Amino acid sequence: MLGIAQNSFADNITPFSSRDQNPFTLIFGLPTPSTAKLLSNNQSRFSSTLNLSNTINLQQNNNEQLFVDVESYQLNLTHEQALTKTWMFSIELSFLRMGAGFMDSWINNYHQLVNLPEGIRPNFPNDQFSINYSRDNNNLLNITQGVSSLGDTSLKLAHQLSSNNSHLSIWGSLKLPTGNSQKLSGSGAFDIAFWMAYDRVLSASSGWFINAGNVFLGAGNILSAQQKSSALFASTGFQFHPWQPILLKAQLDMHQAFYNSSLKFLGDVLQITFGGSILLNKNNRLDIAVAEDIQVAASPDVNFNINYTLQY
Repeated sequence: MLGIAQNSFADNITPFSSRDQNPFTLIFGLPTPSTAKLLSNNQSRFSSTLNLSNTINLQQNNNEQLFVDVESYQLNLTHEQALTKTWMFSIELSFLRMGAGFMDSWINNYHQLVNLPEGIRPNFPNDQFSINYSRDNNNLLNITQGVSSLGDTSLKLAHQLSSNNSHLSIWGSLKLPTGNSQKLSGSGAFDIAFWMAYDRVLSASSGWFINAGNVFLGAGNILSAQQKSSALFASTGFQFHPWQPILLKAQLDMHQAFYNSSLKFLGDVLQITFGGSILLNKNNRLDIAVAEDIQVAASPDVNFNINYTLQY
């Protein structure tokens, strides 16, 4: 019976479909964490993911100045299709809206309630919008009007290497420049990423997962003189199944900087995501999570992640 429970639980070891929502890095082909166990032959999966993020940040050094006050909404629609018993393909469409938003006062209260640092928030009015970056007294980016746009599209191919109480798969992705770099909804370049995904059942009610890889960046249009050519990334997390139909999860995500800059908001990122899943039935799952910046001032102050997945 324990083996049956473990195998059943292993089918549900799923990372949060969440990543760094920094508008300067959202334009690149950094993949969201992937499941290590691929779909079986003839299976399909559809997911809809909404990320609501909010941040306010003012940073400067001897030759750079950055000010970001933004609330963003990103909707990702993903279709995954098993090609054979060991190969799977997926396509992801992205839609992005950035503006003043409405969550500033709520986030201020939330940070005070859980005793998190508020940074510079108390010094600025609520519900404003600005993305501005200058270097050597040259203004390189200045967006003050809300934008709505199609984001970059991602194509992914995965191969199952092993599958039992632990699973191992390798992934590759190609990001297409379907977004608008002038609206900061895309980089204007192709990106390629390669990574591995591994999970392991620890007990009948717990499991662990990890992703690790590298993304290679095409020559984009945003801060092109400072853009790097590649960045390492990784995610790891723990999942606990205390009772039906609830799963509890905690996930740690990191990636290297995409730009040559000493500003934290353009540097390395470390964030934690925590929340859970509701298993509506064997084919439907709802994830609800909150991501916080552990490395303060390097990523958005908070990101709310809501994901619905249908497998058929």
